[in-house]
Amino acid sequence: MMFLLCVIILLGSSSSIVEHVSGQDIFDPRVFNWNFYLTNNADLVAAGIVDPQGAQQHWQNNGLGEGRQALSTFHTLQYLSMYPDVKNAYGTDYRSVLAHYLTHGISEGRQGWVRTYPGGAYGRYTFGNGLIWMSASTRVAGAIDSLYYAGLEFINAWDHGRELQYAITTGNGECYNPTEAGSNRDGTGASTSSNLQAIWVNNTVKASQVLPAFWLQPGETDAAPNPICTTAINTEIVSNFQLNTQVIVGFKLPRVIQFIVDIRIPSNLPFIQVEGPTAYLSNAFNTFFTYDFKTLNQITPNNNAPEGQIPVIIATSDHNFAMGVWSPKIPSPGYPNAGYGLWNFPGNPPLASTCKWSVVYRLGPFSAGSVLRLETYGFVGSLDDVVSSMQQFVQSYK
Repeated sequence: MMFLLCVIILLGSSSSIVEHVSGQDIFDPRVFNWNFYLTNNADLVAAGIVDPQGAQQHWQNNGLGEGRQALSTFHTLQYLSMYPDVKNAYGTDYRSVLAHYLTHGISEGRQGWVRTYPGGAYGRYTFGNGLIWMSASTRVAGAIDSLYYAGLEFINAWDHGRELQYAITTGNGECYNPTEAGSNRDGTGASTSSNLQAIWVNNTVKASQVLPAFWLQPGETDAAPNPICTTAINTEIVSNFQLNTQVIVGFKLPRVIQFIVDIRIPSNLPFIQVEGPTAYLSNAFNTFFTYDFKTLNQITPNNNAPEGQIPVIIATSDHNFAMGVWSPKIPSPGYPNAGYGLWNFPGNPPLASTCKWSVVYRLGPFSAGSVLRLETYGFVGSLDDVVSSMQQFVQSYK
């Protein structure tokens, strides 16, 4: 009864509320992130909008009024679908809807996005533990294309080869390279060549099933031909490697993310190499570390450090934001000095610039129909937070 009374009061005073909230900051980090806005709206990048100023201008002049989404944890259309009282009060006045969320919704404990099972709406699936928010979209076949922490977007989702995702090769590089988020020709576009078969989120968990597209189309030549890859070996656009993935935010510790994948092998194969997973981070990240648990000592490698057996961390230059990775199954048998990779890829425009950590598994042989399970853990926070969480988690791992 008390809630109903509050709703009646709200509806009865909607005009005064609009006046009160009209001065809210539409660029508030609780509703807008320029990086997410551009990569989540592929038509803006296609129109040449690739920097913070252009993103803000478009959001202010067009995007907000069009009901676009500019942050994984808030979307005016999803907010309205969750709360009929807000929809009755404001209809399609999305500026007032956004302002209501900032002024009333957050303090009332309202959610800014659809969070009920199966937890997705408008092609986006968001989950998290209140400290770390992650999100996947149909644009990239359910791969993780957003990790939001303390006001910063971690993931570079410029094209379909980035994101935080899985990729496979059989020793032929990109010439036989099933890639979760899509293919090279998907580019910066709004759709994917991969076949997303199922996806759901619930609170802190995301699960999906996908048949990943080959990175190169049949007959396509690799952009950088080399001895192991010149022209695509695959004769199909979509592979038969079935990926069943599960991501849990806050696994045992608040700053730990668990990544599990079951890969169904479609044919007899002597060997596969899996990036399981790999994360392309935004251009805010530019400082690389390795973290040796045996000595508990940080070592700063070169920006293009060779792949090694020591877990890695990538951070911003001020060390306020960082992400580390560890797997209990690295190094792979027969590869004692490999498994963790760090790379830096400058780009133009700057939005395309990225750095990457990767966990690389090299395993085999496999028989047709067999299933390979891989287990990897990510760590998010400041550099000190990440080091502390990695140390605590690894030492307690069973």
